[in-house]
Amino acid sequence: MLATMLGLALAAFFWLPAFWFKNLVQVSRLTQGRFGFSAGFQSLGTLFSYDVFFSLGWLWLLLFAAPAVVVLLRKRKAACVRLIAVPFLLALFLVVLVTAPSRVLWENIPLLPYFQFPWRFLGPMAVFLALACGISVYCLGQFDRKIPWRVLERLVFVLLLGNALLACTPARPVSAGFDALLQKKRRRTAIRRSWL
Repeated sequence: MLATMLGLALAAFFWLPAFWFKNLVQVSRLTQGRFGFSAGFQSLGTLFSYDVFFSLGWLWLLLFAAPAVVVLLRKRKAACVRLIAVPFLLALFLVVLVTAPSRVLWENIPLLPYFQFPWRFLGPMAVFLALACGISVYCLGQFDRKIPWRVLERLVFVLLLGNALLACTPARPVSAGFDALLQKKRRRTAIRRSWL
């Protein structure tokens, strides 16, 4: 709680004037057109593919399955189940916020449309899912010493690296029109500098 209050206090230079002078700015433009949240909803297929820049990839499905499996295996260990369940459920909730069924929430929670793009919730989702997976691995290691942890760590690292490489797209050349515009701007800048 103290950390949240400190964070809000440190960010007050931004959010306090934003709320104070809200009536002097056309804030409705921030939530309409291409900046509206309804254009940013994604299907689960797109979300777990490699099609768009914020796609997660197929490995994230495995990461969502890992805490669920640990919870099923460790039903008797209530402390581990509670520790895993909170960040796991928060991560699932944030994934739901990115999809179209959450439209009701986006329309009825007052400040939510100002996030503009639902995929912005994927960052906090990754944090909560990493926390759930880390606690899962800790709970498994605490109760089962026979698992070859070093091998599993290396395997997870290779899978994460492979997922990242699959998400990388080759660079596309700049279009001729943009390149000509850039050259023109460089010439103007050179002429201005020569006058100084």
